[in-house]
Amino acid sequence: MDKAAIDHAVALGVSTLRAAQADDGHFAEACDLGPRFTAHWLAIEAFLGGLSPSDRDAGVAALLSLQLEDGGWGPCPAATVSEASATAACRVALRHCGLPGDHPAARRADTWLAANGGLAAADAESRPLLAFTGDLSPDEVGAPPGEILLLPDLPHLVAKVFVAEVIVTMYATAGLVLGLKHRREMPSLLHPLDHAAARRVLEFLDETRNPVGGTWLGVFPSTAMAVVALLALGVPPSDPRVVEGRAALASRVNRTGRFFVAPISSEIWATCTGLSALVSAGVPAADPAVQRGVAFLLGQEIRRPVPTIFTTPPSSPAIQSGWPFETDNQYGPDCDCTAMVIRTLHHVALPGQTPVFEAVERGLGWLLSMQNPDGGWPAFSWGHASKPPGVVMTEPPPDPRTVWSAISMITDPPLGLGDPSTEALTGRVLTALAQLGLDGSHPAVQRAVVFLREQQAAPGRWWGRWDCNFTAPTAAVVRGLAAVGQGGALVDDAAAWLYACQGAGGGWGELPDSYAHPERFRIGPPTPTQTALVLQGLVATGRGNDAEARRA
Repeated sequence: MDKAAIDHAVALGVSTLRAAQADDGHFAEACDLGPRFTAHWLAIEAFLGGLSPSDRDAGVAALLSLQLEDGGWGPCPAATVSEASATAACRVALRHCGLPGDHPAARRADTWLAANGGLAAADAESRPLLAFTGDLSPDEVGAPPGEILLLPDLPHLVAKVFVAEVIVTMYATAGLVLGLKHRREMPSLLHPLDHAAARRVLEFLDETRNPVGGTWLGVFPSTAMAVVALLALGVPPSDPRVVEGRAALASRVNRTGRFFVAPISSEIWATCTGLSALVSAGVPAADPAVQRGVAFLLGQEIRRPVPTIFTTPPSSPAIQSGWPFETDNQYGPDCDCTAMVIRTLHHVALPGQTPVFEAVERGLGWLLSMQNPDGGWPAFSWGHASKPPGVVMTEPPPDPRTVWSAISMITDPPLGLGDPSTEALTGRVLTALAQLGLDGSHPAVQRAVVFLREQQAAPGRWWGRWDCNFTAPTAAVVRGLAAVGQGGALVDDAAAWLYACQGAGGGWGELPDSYAHPERFRIGPPTPTQTALVLQGLVATGRGNDAEARRA
């Protein structure tokens, strides 16, 4: 390898990072997770009369550019397979943005939908939004019955089996359908239980609204669902909850280059990777750019009490801590992001920076308290059911359209609606623990290694859930195992599998298609990010000089 070329690339990267850093020290990367979020925002704002002509035109052009040959849309920008939710959302958005029904793109989309179940085939996050804009009957949404919301202490009951976003979706969907039926029918004909359920939805949305930024969970899906539920239930558009929620959604619109709506923000995670890259590239920790980033991360720590339905800790933590993935999500401490932050702060801290080391200790204590009984780490919620080795979430969950089906979902919940320990996240936690001095002799590390051993799937790979979807997760696990001094057949089998997945040009790539179709794990153009993640894992295990690593 040409060292001069590598040095030049590193210097160019440092210069690019310095230019990208915001004044308050954070880095950001717009997360384009697929066209349906863009489509839902366009449809909602067009329906409410708030869409500007420039956003309308740019949005239509963006959606048309992502339409696949068969007339549908895929779940991500690079998808090769159409799916119902994205196609339904895009078709409805184009209609509300004024695309004529006889436009070739509209006709092709209509043909695809007619052959694949229509708008009602969309998932539980999309159908309520389609109903709000009048494109789907409330009867086709699949909302849980309002009576179920009146069960005593229901949020804490479902928090034991569902991730927080599912709980918000459940309440918002029920409220939306109740509100739309209220418009369609005479209010006097509605059952008194429906009125009580509608009041409970409004109370729940107030209880779970973020104190900063006006979002629900800091993400587009939950916030959009809450906003349309409020409007359907008769809350006026001028209400601060609606105004701030719509503003938060609009803030996710990317108008630089390609037009899209980012469903999540990534400032905290991106700041961690940016600071680690700068210091690893030789920038001194005392550099003002690094210290601005440190100050930003310290300011994002969650020190206020969090509703227990969002974290379900085993007990009230002695010290409240944790970091969210999104800056406007003070109710969502995230094990993955917390591990990333404390690892980064420990890496870049200066001697004597007491506030930094105190924050790291608080974060470590919170993170250790969130380790599940099975030895792995969840993202948000402690104590959910463990998953079997390999893939879950390949099938959509059932619709809770009756009281009994809703109760059945609680008593026998689909794993995909919960927050089980996952492999890649546990691997990243191990990497953080090792950097803070915990090794294979620590009980938490030992339990995590047992979890990873039990979760490895043939022929040596691990699944990720929060990553895409086997390649990068496998690399994250081997990096974590190596960091705590674990190797052997677990790592050898994983390295052999990674080598077998390497592309002809030396890179690695995988598309989100592999979530629903695990057999597609090798399909996808190689990307610098995925290749770098695999290289990190290989280097951590002592394979940096292998021919495969040098090709990458």
